[in-house]
Amino acid sequence: MKKKLLIFLMLSALLPASGAWAEKGKIFYIEGFGNFSEGHFYGTSINESGALSLGLTADEMSEFLENNFVGGLLWQKNLYLADADNSVIKVVNSADGSLITEIPFDGQLITALTAGKKELYAASGPGAVIYKINGKHEKKEFLNLEDKYSYIWNIKPYKDDSLLVATGEPSALLKVNKKGEFEIIYSGNESHLTAIITDKKERIIVGGPENGTLYRGKPGETFKSFMSSNFSDISALVFHDGYLYVAVTKGSEKLLKNKGFDEDEVGSAIYRLEEDGSYEMVASSGDEIILDLVSGLHGELLITTAASKDSGHGRIYSYDPQKKDIAIVYEAKSERINKLIQRDKESFIAITGGGTKLEKISRDYAKKGEYISPVINSGIISKSGIIRLEGNIEAINSVKVAVRSGLSANPDNGWSEWSEFMPFPGGKLNIEPAIYYQVKILFEPKNGELPEIYKISLSYIRKNIRPTVLEVLPLAPGLKLELLSSTKVEEDTSEETITLDDSKYKNMKWEENVKPAKVTTKVNKKQVKGALTIAWRAKDANGDELIHNLYYREVKEKEWHLLAENHPFSFYAINPGLLPDGSYFFKVITSDLPDNSPETMLTSEGQSRLTIVDNNPPVIENVRFLSEKKKNYVAFTVRDSVSKIGAVSLAFNGTLYNNLLPADGIADDLIEEYKVEIRELKRGEKHLLITAEDIFGNRKQQEERLK
Repeated sequence: MKKKLLIFLMLSALLPASGAWAEKGKIFYIEGFGNFSEGHFYGTSINESGALSLGLTADEMSEFLENNFVGGLLWQKNLYLADADNSVIKVVNSADGSLITEIPFDGQLITALTAGKKELYAASGPGAVIYKINGKHEKKEFLNLEDKYSYIWNIKPYKDDSLLVATGEPSALLKVNKKGEFEIIYSGNESHLTAIITDKKERIIVGGPENGTLYRGKPGETFKSFMSSNFSDISALVFHDGYLYVAVTKGSEKLLKNKGFDEDEVGSAIYRLEEDGSYEMVASSGDEIILDLVSGLHGELLITTAASKDSGHGRIYSYDPQKKDIAIVYEAKSERINKLIQRDKESFIAITGGGTKLEKISRDYAKKGEYISPVINSGIISKSGIIRLEGNIEAINSVKVAVRSGLSANPDNGWSEWSEFMPFPGGKLNIEPAIYYQVKILFEPKNGELPEIYKISLSYIRKNIRPTVLEVLPLAPGLKLELLSSTKVEEDTSEETITLDDSKYKNMKWEENVKPAKVTTKVNKKQVKGALTIAWRAKDANGDELIHNLYYREVKEKEWHLLAENHPFSFYAINPGLLPDGSYFFKVITSDLPDNSPETMLTSEGQSRLTIVDNNPPVIENVRFLSEKKKNYVAFTVRDSVSKIGAVSLAFNGTLYNNLLPADGIADDLIEEYKVEIRELKRGEKHLLITAEDIFGNRKQQEERLK
């Protein structure tokens, strides 16, 4: 029985409080490149001006689920794909994606692949070896560097039928002639060199995965640094439109292996370099890794990426060097697009990873596309209203929209099915109330139309939820808060203008170190004798504006008295003398009326602990001399009506007796007896000055003359 009751209470705590659908209607907008790009594109694209439209045509050619292709090239109309997991090169027909044969590498990692005039060159490691592969797919060892290097990371053809070879552990750039003889033309401080490219002047540009630096030079010359970035790895190089484009990354190993990573641990960027070494960043990402750069078929630069675990989709971006615009033109269902290989003048073949597929990417726009928005969070249970699209549409049936909803942050089996598709521009929805929503846009244009959507808006009204008063508490005695605009002048020993937030409260001496309400109003903080400020902390789950009524009652009373009505701030300063000395409770009733009608507004209340108001000093009485056991004493009584006795001192004929303790040894009562031993008591009139304070700082000084 107890277990069932506990489960019921837990569920009750999770359910929203009762209330009408009273909050003002809200509209959630998705527009622009940044917001659209958080969604998913299937045959659709988004450009930097914020237009959502059709993307490139993609057709799946073949699927190799047990393979992990990290590189490849097209040679003699066949695809040669390096499989990192199975240590083979798969030879695939570029027309239909069918497997022709496999070239085994006996458990070695295939690290580099390039095409010569009549043969392929493939490297494997660890234990760096280069092989020749002829047109009959026969493999023959060409150069064995096992005793010198652990890896060969890149091979590029160079002039005079020679090869450029980048090694790792240790790093070096080698020039290898057609007889397999080599010379070292550059040796850097890195452990590995991975990127190689040559420019029109036959200069070699090389870089690695450690310091994000490129070096440039020729055989027989000293290589000099050409560019350095804040990213660690050079992942791709390409000459395009007269510039060198460089892809740099950090954290690629964590992302590609689906390891967890913190913010700023993963990222990438593209730099455009001029011949003199000057450069500019043209694109960057904080959650994607750039894997390949390729010149496109329309004068654009194509960029392939690996996605973070959150988005889970590799993408192709297009960069227009003339307009300096970037666009998403394709999104794969796989986690990454490792490489783009130009198939012919009309298409590329995309090698995807994380569920390896070969996909043909054509230069023409897709005939049909689908876009799914990021999840829209209304915060609390809401009723949806109208879904509306804005864009450039020639025929309303060329674009349709649907919505689904649920109570969990990620779409799962508990979500609703997609609503029926509505033609552009949308209309009123009829789906169950929910917290989370997602929009799907379907593009099906006719007659060559290229529709564009610029904005998605979803209106909803949220269920009104009761506000909560979390705590009500007094500030330290004498601390008074006033609005900054206040011009009233009070007795003041110190004044400071502050903005109230958590970082400032540590200077405000809250009683018993209780964390106060968070206030964002600018106020004056003052020390005013006898002042009392009551503060409270209230919140509203759906963000309604709140107003507050403050009440008080003395401890012996049952009836509450109104102190402040419809108060907009979460504190209230009580002037000295407004309340008689005594013990009080304070109560706050908070309402969300400003954002709701009187019929649908909801309230909540909270009460303070017992609070003492004390504006009067203690009374000093029954001052007298005593003689006991040959010792002389001054005795007196200190009495306060509501608060404990604090500091007490006595000045006797110019001698100060400070920090006196009562006769029972501890000051913990409203009435305390004091007996002070006087060591030298002479005859004649005696002058006494007694000072007593209560714990609220109310002070009384009393002069006595005794014989």
